[in-house]
Amino acid sequence: MIEKISIKLAVFLKKHVNEKDWNEEDFVKKASFLQIKIYLFLILIIMSIIFDIYFETLISLILVITIRTIGGGNHFKSADICLIVTLITVLLPILLNYFLDEQYYKSIFITVLLFYICFFPHTQAVRKYTVRKKIVIALVLLTSYILYKKAILTPLILIPDLLIRRVKADD
Repeated sequence: MIEKISIKLAVFLKKHVNEKDWNEEDFVKKASFLQIKIYLFLILIIMSIIFDIYFETLISLILVITIRTIGGGNHFKSADICLIVTLITVLLPILLNYFLDEQYYKSIFITVLLFYICFFPHTQAVRKYTVRKKIVIALVLLTSYILYKKAILTPLILIPDLLIRRVKADD
């Protein structure tokens, strides 16, 4: 069923894109990408229902998507690895919140904010408009902290990726 939905979405995209910009290989990649995204959202919906963490999941997912979109995403060789890493990145901070004391969130927020201001964005391809992107990411982090301060663990989980990608980009 999910495969059929992803193929229909890819066919829809193909109809709305110039034929010159779309070949058979692109179609297969887009269909596979859409299939993984559908699985990801279904798994997140099921997990949020089981654990009653709708709001937390939504905020965490928005943060991951925003940070990866603005700063450049990490690309894995396999779509399955991407699915697993994204699930961990979204769900791990939510689960860690049950073990972390309230007094640490302000310190975590300041640490995360400083890391993202110093090292964001992390790839050469997305370093254009660096100052604007740093301002936007700072506002995103501040807004998420104000709305739900426990959401700050999501960008904290992404810091190692940020640092690794920054070192690779500088080489």
